[in-house]
Amino acid sequence: MCLFAQSSRGLTRDGRAKPDLCAPGTGIVAAQANAPTDGAVSNDATSMAAPHVTGAIAVAFSAVAKAGKPLPGANRVRQALRQTTQTFTHVHDAGFGSGILDAEKFFDQFV
Repeated sequence: MCLFAQSSRGLTRDGRAKPDLCAPGTGIVAAQANAPTDGAVSNDATSMAAPHVTGAIAVAFSAVAKAGKPLPGANRVRQALRQTTQTFTHVHDAGFGSGILDAEKFFDQFV
């Protein structure tokens, strides 16, 4: 996952192209865990970008399940995430991967 300016650039040590794609991860406001009262916290990093991707997948899976269709496998999800990015060019970029997450286009692949 890419956090725009904060992410490491690919390749991995074993030669795999990374990141897969970029997702928002800077200045994200989320519920604060283990807070004594209701609250929110602003944070940066992969721990804030990963929930964007996970949420997009969860919403798509929910729609697929409601439609009575079989859930897609990991390879199909990975392919759809990469091919529905905002800037998909079929060429991997060491900084942005396949491009920037487009949750709506991703969702549309499954409904």
